[in-house]
Amino acid sequence: MNKKAEKLIDESLFYAFVRLNAPDGVPEF
Repeated sequence: MNKKAEKLIDESLFYAFVRLNAPDGVPEF
């Protein structure tokens, strides 16, 4: 798997995790 795809997947998992922990919306970083 190339690095670009890996980064995209990591970000998708990260944002999914953030949404699960913050149902009111994604907090600002």
